[in-house]
Amino acid sequence: MRFLFPLLVAGLLCACGKSDDKPPPNIMEGQLKGLQKAKQVEKDVQKAADAQRQAIEKETDKDTASKPAE
Repeated sequence: MRFLFPLLVAGLLCACGKSDDKPPPNIMEGQLKGLQKAKQVEKDVQKAADAQRQAIEKETDKDTASKPAE
C-alpha cells in the first residue's frame, strides 16, 4: 500500500506532461479528394451520355423523315 500511492502520483504526473507529438494526419482529406474526383468523373460521363443520346436521336429523326409514309 505504501508503494502504491507514490506510483499512482508519479503515473498521474507523467500523464499530465507536455506532449510533443505531431497532430494526427487528416484522414478524411484523402477521402474527400476521392469523392470530388468521382463527382467530376460522373459529370463527364453524364455529358458524354447526353451527347451520344442526342446524336442517336438526330440520326433516328433523319432516318424516319427520309422514309415515305405507308
